[in-house]
Amino acid sequence: AVNRIWNTLINPESEFKFYEDTARVVEFGYPHFQMKSTVASKIEKFLLAIQQQYAVVFNYTNVAIGASSNSGIRDSVYKEQQIYPLQIRSHLGRFYIIGALFKLNPTPADIRIFPIDAIGRGPEKHEIDVPFEEDDQTLNQEFPEIHFEWNSLVKRTGLKDYYSNSIGIYRNYSVNKETIPIIRWFIGWAANWVKEYPIHRSQQEITIDHMGNLKIKIEVYDTPDLENFFARFGEFCITHDEYELKFQ
Repeated sequence: AVNRIWNTLINPESEFKFYEDTARVVEFGYPHFQMKSTVASKIEKFLLAIQQQYAVVFNYTNVAIGASSNSGIRDSVYKEQQIYPLQIRSHLGRFYIIGALFKLNPTPADIRIFPIDAIGRGPEKHEIDVPFEEDDQTLNQEFPEIHFEWNSLVKRTGLKDYYSNSIGIYRNYSVNKETIPIIRWFIGWAANWVKEYPIHRSQQEITIDHMGNLKIKIEVYDTPDLENFFARFGEFCITHDEYELKFQ
């Protein structure tokens, strides 16, 4: 399954290359990753659903919430999800399915993201499937069709630019609607790293001090993933106030 998926992704003639004018079916946010066979199997099913453009249903465990309970998993965080699958993204070695809620006329506010390795966990494992049994001829009248037009839905939900001003994988559309200027100092080796590998396309170099420390500005959404990214640099990424306390 892993080889089949990989060959599909790198093949320039791939049947999944129908996204050119809108967004990509698969987005790799980190070049180094390992894919478990269970995750590969789920990715394969999602890719098939994207290719054939039908909605899917699966069980998903919110691990961050479930871990706060004694058992680690609670019914309140183990839920059935129904989405139109739109894109698979990777970030820091983990794979995610990006989809729109299974409803009439989804909008950008209906974009949802699920870690693929958290799909199928819980008291009863369910396979990824279409929302209705194959032999069930009585479909919910609110959703008369389970198939969708991928390009049309990608444009309607703004998926192509949904993450263009995000660092990382998560974005809360109701909160992160406007970008804000973010200023940080990068110290020592971190300054060289950020110069060589810009954090974001909006990155501007503001100042380089006499020690080679670099002050930059970016315009992005203020998300938890942004702070997590800065935290990877430890003491070598600091705010302007922290810089003045340390060096002035």
